[in-house]
Amino acid sequence: MSELNSALKAPAEKGLPYRAASADVLAGRELNVARGDLPLPVLTLSRKAVNHNISTMAAWCAERNVLLAPHGKTTLAPELFRRQLVAGAWGLTVFSARQAELAIGAGAKQVIVASEVVDSLELRKLAELAASVDIYVFVDSEEGLRRLAAVGQIEPRLSAFIEFGIPKGRTGVRTRSEFLSLLHDARQADGLKSVGIAAYEGLIPSPRRAFAPPHERVPIGTDDVRAFLAGFVQTIAAARSQGLVDDSTLVTAGGSGAFDVVVEELRGVAGPLILRSGCYITHDHGVYQFQSPLEVRNATDDPPKAFLEPALRLWARVISTPESGCAVLGFGRRDTSNDTGSPVPLEVVTDLGVRRPLTTWTVRQMWDQHALVRTNGMDEPLAIGDAVVVGISHPCTTFDKWRRVLEVDDHDTVIGVIDTYF
Repeated sequence: MSELNSALKAPAEKGLPYRAASADVLAGRELNVARGDLPLPVLTLSRKAVNHNISTMAAWCAERNVLLAPHGKTTLAPELFRRQLVAGAWGLTVFSARQAELAIGAGAKQVIVASEVVDSLELRKLAELAASVDIYVFVDSEEGLRRLAAVGQIEPRLSAFIEFGIPKGRTGVRTRSEFLSLLHDARQADGLKSVGIAAYEGLIPSPRRAFAPPHERVPIGTDDVRAFLAGFVQTIAAARSQGLVDDSTLVTAGGSGAFDVVVEELRGVAGPLILRSGCYITHDHGVYQFQSPLEVRNATDDPPKAFLEPALRLWARVISTPESGCAVLGFGRRDTSNDTGSPVPLEVVTDLGVRRPLTTWTVRQMWDQHALVRTNGMDEPLAIGDAVVVGISHPCTTFDKWRRVLEVDDHDTVIGVIDTYF
C-alpha cells in the first residue's frame, strides 16, 4: 500500500484549479469564480467582509470594556487568528492542545481551552506550551481538577476556569453547591497558576425573530439565556461572600448568538469579562442572522451602528433539472453545513455571465454531494450549467470541509488562500 501511495500523483486540492500543485500558483493569475475560472463547487471568503467583521466586533468589545478571546474552532485558520489578534483580541479560545499550538503559532499570548482536559498526554502538552503563554483550562469535576493540578507539580502551571453548566446541557457543574465546593478546592490546590470562573450560554436558543423552517417554533427572545445567567450571577455572589471570588477573578462566557446579554448580565460581577464568540468573523446567511445582536435586522441601536456581513459563499453548478420547478446542484454535506439550517440560494450566474438574484428557491434536501432545490415560482428559471451561489448557515461546520478557502474581492476575483487545519 505504501508503494501505491508513493506512486500516486496527488490531484489538485478541492477548491484549487486543476494541475495546481499548491495554492502558490494562484498568485497574480486573477482567477475569477463568476467567470468560470475554477472548478465547482468552491467555497469563497470575502476579504472585505471578514476584515469588516473583525474590526466591528473589536470596536463593540472596546466600547463596553470587555475582552475578546474568539473561539478558533470556527475557522482553525492561523491567518484569520492573526488578524483577530492584530485587531486587539486578548487571546484565543480552543478545544485541544493541538488547537492551542496553532493559536500560539499565530501569536496568541493567552489561550482558553474551553473543554475539560483529562488526557495525560494532552495535559502534558498544554503544560509544555504554558512555558511561554498563559493557558486556562475548563474544569467541572474533582477528578478533572486533580489531574490538572497534578501536571503543574512537574511542568509549568496551568490555570483553571471552574465551569458552571446548563441542566441537561453539555459540560459544567450543575448545582451551586457543587460549583462552590469545586471553586474552593481549586483555590486551595497546589499546582495551579490561577483560578477563574466560566459558563457557556450558547446551547440555549436565543432568536431575535422567528427562525426559518423547520425551527420556526423555537421561542423568540433571550429570556432563557437571561435566566441561566441570572443563576450564574447568584452563584458568583455566593462565591464572593465566601471569599472565593474578588475583583481580580476572570469571568468568561459568550457564544455568538447572545453575547450582548452576557455583557449586560456578567460585566462587573467579578473581575474582567472575556467573551469567547467566534462565528462573528464570517457571520452567515442562516442561524446567526436570526440570533446575532450585530445582525442589521436584529438592530436595537438607533441610529444603527456597524453590523456584521456574511463572508462565506459556496458556488456550485446546476447538474440536473429532472422535474418542473426543481434542480439538482453539485454540492452536498461534504461541502457545507446543514446541522443548524440549510444553505440559502442567493443568486445565479448563467453561462453568458448574467447574474440574477434568487428569492424563491430553497434547499429542500442534501446528500453527500448533491442538493435538491425547489422554487415556489417560475419567474427564476435555472438551467443546467448555471452557477448558483448559496449562503451558508453555521460557519463552524462549513470551514471543516475545506483545507483551502479562496479569499476573493468584491468582484469574486481570487486574491488569497486561507489554509485551515482541521
